[in-house]
Amino acid sequence: MKSLISKLTSNFWIPTVFLLLLYIFLKLSMRGLDPDLGWHLRNAKDFLEGGIFPNFDHYSFALNNFPWVVFEFRLELVMYAVYKSFGYFGLGLFFSLITSLLLTLHLYLTVKFFKIRLLTLVIFSGIFLLGFFSSFGIRVPVFAVWMNVLLFWLTWFYLNNKINSGSFSFLAVILLAIWANAHPSFPLGLGILVAAVIYKSLHNKVISYIDVVGIIAATLVTLTNPYGLRLWQEVLGHFSPNSSFMHSYIQEWKSIFLLFPIDFYGVAAFWFVFLMLLEFRRKLLKEHFFQLAVITFFFVSTCLAVRNLPLLIIWSLPPVLTVLNDKVKVKLVVGTKYKNFGYLFLGSLLLVLTLGLVLENTGVDNLVTPPKPYPSKEALTAIKENLPLVPKVYNPYAFGGYLIWNFGGDPKVFIDGRMPATWFQADRFPFKDYAEMSWGDLAKQATFYKYDFNIAIVEKTSWTPLDKINQLILGGPKAEADRGRKIEEKSVRTYLERQPNWKEVFSDDTAKVFIKLT
Repeated sequence: MKSLISKLTSNFWIPTVFLLLLYIFLKLSMRGLDPDLGWHLRNAKDFLEGGIFPNFDHYSFALNNFPWVVFEFRLELVMYAVYKSFGYFGLGLFFSLITSLLLTLHLYLTVKFFKIRLLTLVIFSGIFLLGFFSSFGIRVPVFAVWMNVLLFWLTWFYLNNKINSGSFSFLAVILLAIWANAHPSFPLGLGILVAAVIYKSLHNKVISYIDVVGIIAATLVTLTNPYGLRLWQEVLGHFSPNSSFMHSYIQEWKSIFLLFPIDFYGVAAFWFVFLMLLEFRRKLLKEHFFQLAVITFFFVSTCLAVRNLPLLIIWSLPPVLTVLNDKVKVKLVVGTKYKNFGYLFLGSLLLVLTLGLVLENTGVDNLVTPPKPYPSKEALTAIKENLPLVPKVYNPYAFGGYLIWNFGGDPKVFIDGRMPATWFQADRFPFKDYAEMSWGDLAKQATFYKYDFNIAIVEKTSWTPLDKINQLILGGPKAEADRGRKIEEKSVRTYLERQPNWKEVFSDDTAKVFIKLT
């Protein structure tokens, strides 16, 4: 009986870690919505309720009826089903639950197959996981994290002969079929699978025809998406000069170096991984060559775009912990019996906190109100009441998705999160025009003339204060206040307030609405 109890309690770290991650990710989900969430949900709503397939831009006048590929279409359908039944908090729970389950599985398999001491895992995985905190939310890029957890273990089992070629090929096809219908990073997964097959073939000095057939099938199955070959064309088209604007003006696409100190936790996790790789490169080269090659790829990718940081964390955590396990001698002077019951107590506490968070956020308001100050219902009503005969609505990038969700293309918006990712725009590139407006009033004047805006909604405040750590890094509250004044001075709101032919017709704590005088 004692041995049974000891065996049960010894594994309580697994639900404890799961509940801790779930609690943290739920809190992060409620801090604010991704600006793109609105148009993701609207795509699914219009398709399911109106039969409108997102083959063209139905929502903006700047790229009206422009050819468009929605990479995440199947995922959007799932997200809308969750939202319709459970609201924004339900979406947060959906993303948090799957992410927590997969990361807990990732850590469990790391302990089991990489023989990591539990205390080493707890201490250092906590540091690694800082890389998730600034990029997690109710947002489709999280799907790439899910797929990379599965991809890591699929390739690891394959390269270490834990599964045979037939199982590897079958699972690779399933993985790519799901991936190609939910996120544009699927070529990355396919490339890693191809690299794994080549690496194993070179290592064994023999080519498995089952592996080759599996890779061919995994490639072909990516065409079973609503857009067929157009999906590949759109993905490859992202490697165009237009993509430079994403890297320059969207925070998650910026280089990790350009984000310091804005993304303090992500930068800290990035350099921690880098230092560990430098310290233990010999053993990693010897025992984890394939993983190290993928880690190197993601390291370079993260230097170019911070959105790749969670993928770097996924791939680097198990092999780096293997080396740390031998180097770092950390002991917790607590008896095994008490330690196990400690996990049980902490797990129970986290369960209570998580349930409390769920109950706290399942009221009616959380089903209909986003957890971030987007334009209020009154601001949206003010736009509707003041619409010109042929409306040309100016809106900030961050408002675009939310306006699309509420307006559904009537009226159409100017800018939203789809536009920087649309590469074949020629001289029609609204995101470039929008980005250049930050250069000054002359650029704003040129953009307002080009698009002939006659009604505008802008943020009440363009400046979002940084947290205390970043304030200290920048030089304290005074330096932070100076930064805020400069941002407000360059804002479109300030520009419109100074224009004699624009009139403010609405203002509240979320937004201001202006109309152009005729």
